[in-house]
Amino acid sequence: MNSADNAYNKSGTNTGFSVRVYTPKTWVEQLASNAAKEYRPFTVADITEEMLEPVLRVIVYPDKPTSVGFGSTNGTSSAEHVVLRDENKKTVVQPISKEPFSDRADYQGVVAKFSLDSVREVRGPKGDKEFLIVVVGAATKEKEFKVKEKHFERLP
Repeated sequence: MNSADNAYNKSGTNTGFSVRVYTPKTWVEQLASNAAKEYRPFTVADITEEMLEPVLRVIVYPDKPTSVGFGSTNGTSSAEHVVLRDENKKTVVQPISKEPFSDRADYQGVVAKFSLDSVREVRGPKGDKEFLIVVVGAATKEKEFKVKEKHFERLP
């Protein structure tokens, strides 16, 4: 067996956390897209109050290994928590709800909801401030994702 065939990953390479952010509108669009991919109908009648609640949904996917083998899980981590912070790191917004989910390879992700009023806290009174989504992992340090001005048109 040559080194290319060996499943052992000496570097412990991992994918890093990934984050998806949904406003009420983009959440409904995502659900409609999911239904279309599964050839299920999705009409206006299928939209519930829960789908339209005034929250920012943040889905954090776990940091997983890029290969499976002895030692290849070093540095990988489940996601345990997520918060929003202003750029100065003075304001911290906790989610109003948080639900773990299991992903492939026994790693955990998190679905968190933040009230839109809380999102306004980190965006500033004019809504023009960039902010951070901070993921707290089980085995790794925090990972920050910056929401930049170019992303604002997609936020409430």
